[in-house]
Amino acid sequence: MKSGIKYIIAACFIFSVACTAAEAASADPYIMRGDELLRAANIYSVNYMFDEAGQNYDSAIGIYEQAVKIDPSNIGAHFRLARVYAERVDNWARDYNKAEQEYSRVLELDPSNSMSYVGMAYISLQDANAWNSKYEHIIASYEKTIEYCNKALALDPANVSAVALMIYINATTFQFGRDLDTAIKGLVATKGTSILQNPYIVTASTFIALDKISMLLWILLAGSIVLYSRPGRSPKKESVPLIVLALWLSIVFINYFPKLFVPIGKLFASFL
Repeated sequence: MKSGIKYIIAACFIFSVACTAAEAASADPYIMRGDELLRAANIYSVNYMFDEAGQNYDSAIGIYEQAVKIDPSNIGAHFRLARVYAERVDNWARDYNKAEQEYSRVLELDPSNSMSYVGMAYISLQDANAWNSKYEHIIASYEKTIEYCNKALALDPANVSAVALMIYINATTFQFGRDLDTAIKGLVATKGTSILQNPYIVTASTFIALDKISMLLWILLAGSIVLYSRPGRSPKKESVPLIVLALWLSIVFINYFPKLFVPIGKLFASFL
């Protein structure tokens, strides 16, 4: 009887050790902890506590890296690691090269992962928008962005992020050749969906609305100049130079500070 109890205790102990070893060998607890740190980092960043946010982002990266070491084929760990590297709010600490490596690893493990193509597109877009990029490099980066978006859409035609990036590129990329008609069609097609809250869609809508406003201002400016160039004098004519100056400054202001007009962009998108 006593020997039987000993066997039962020994079996329970072995089972307990095996469960502990299995849990230790799993990447899931690390991923869950990394997710907690990431949520905390985002909360800190919303409250402008960037030092605390940066510390939590760094800790999350360390935890996700441990998860990858435990399970090198864990797609979720690689994907989360890529997103933190590429999209952390303290953008001066971003590492797009490492993010690209992690997204590439995800696609090696799962070629049908459309969101990894979106992540690669996002990285290419940031590369194109870098302040020190040369014209040829900008064009090549935009082409890569569109290529990755198309791959994402081929796998998932309803991928909101890929659709948003495509609309954004068509609406804003002066160097690549803006296609406002295509951008507007894209906005109309997504009307009534949550995509209109996407920051890239908001920016695209703002640029399209400001383009229309700028066109109207240019027409008014040209009309004012024609009015001023007519022979004769009148009180109305004497005020034309001030009107021309005001219109010109408005055009310059709109083109250099488009982010100030985001509410107009949202209103424009809601009326399409």
